[in-house]
Amino acid sequence: MGGPAPGVAHQWYSDTVTPSDWRDLWLNEGMAMYLEAKWTVDHGMATWRAWLRYFRYYNKVARAQDGGPGNYDKDTFAQACPYYCTALMYDTLSKKIGERRFWKLVRQWPQSRLDTNVDRAGFIALAEKISHKNLDPFFKDWLNSRTWPPR
Repeated sequence: MGGPAPGVAHQWYSDTVTPSDWRDLWLNEGMAMYLEAKWTVDHGMATWRAWLRYFRYYNKVARAQDGGPGNYDKDTFAQACPYYCTALMYDTLSKKIGERRFWKLVRQWPQSRLDTNVDRAGFIALAEKISHKNLDPFFKDWLNSRTWPPR
């Protein structure tokens, strides 16, 4: 799916938000995957429903194989989980905090961290500041659980 434009956007976001720890690969790759999927929908190349089915399938399979997107087996580094499980997490987050606040977070995160290394604590702090919600339990469940929903 995609073509050059979503690939360029994916690469830009991945390079802009550089995690300081390999377990936080989800910070850049999950959002880049989410944005790439949104781009393909906006350009009539796929439906959001189809992407959600895809993300849900890989959320289940990848967690069972690799662990949660923020706590995966280091021997499966950069497999499906940080990409697809996290893209589904972002869809859920947008519903939890509202579309307006979600897109504000999407814009502010890379703008406020250009050319720096980032970590999950900083992302969660910004998400909480923008949403006015305690999101720590939400992120801990999504990032660390080997199953979904968590047991």
